[in-house]
Amino acid sequence: NNGMKRYLLQHRPVRWCFLNKKTGLPKSIDKWILGLEMFVWSIPTKKDRDGLGIIIPMEAEAATPFEYRGETFLKMTEINEYVDDEDDLELCRQLTLLKILRKEGKRIREFYEEVKRSFVPLRAGESVDDYQGVVLSTTHKAKGLEFQNVLIWDDFRFEMLKNLVNVLSENRMADEGNLLYVAVTRCKKNLYLSDPARDCLRHFEATPRGHSSDDAVGAAGVLCVAPTTFDDQRKAWELAWG
Repeated sequence: NNGMKRYLLQHRPVRWCFLNKKTGLPKSIDKWILGLEMFVWSIPTKKDRDGLGIIIPMEAEAATPFEYRGETFLKMTEINEYVDDEDDLELCRQLTLLKILRKEGKRIREFYEEVKRSFVPLRAGESVDDYQGVVLSTTHKAKGLEFQNVLIWDDFRFEMLKNLVNVLSENRMADEGNLLYVAVTRCKKNLYLSDPARDCLRHFEATPRGHSSDDAVGAAGVLCVAPTTFDDQRKAWELAWG
């Protein structure tokens, strides 16, 4: 899951594991991803305003073209247009990860080796609450479980959720709302939200009422009415989703 990789990249936990024991980092890196990395690293960069980091210009031409599914790309903008036209989310995810790594001066192999060194799997019979580290999971895999502390990271489809009424069918809208409900209600004590998560819930709060209690927007709006404790938040969700 690319969201998990971005979390590991940005936070570097000293000890972590996957909730699902079948989930793991890839044993090898696909050739096309290595080709994409060569493309990203061959683009001339610029210093940012503070002079402390770099910017990868979208229109700059790469010294090493990127060959992908019969197409040849020389600029970042060309890949972005292809992603939009073909709805190639995996290419988009890998490009995002590689751009972050490029700005840090780190190769993808280095990144995987680094996170592998801090990976400590759950022992047989060890509960998640007893684990001294970060446990990574998708919302689907966490369904039915509860945790003392939960962080909803920014890989959730917040932009899609913010446009539920206009983008998704009624059934899909309910599915997305249910998924967000599951994510929020996994928490028993402390709920932490990334900035995109907080922005999404604030958006729901500002959405005009008039939706039924089964509506994802209406339910999220109930969540955002600034209750004093997480227990109150949980009750609000349960009342809305019954």
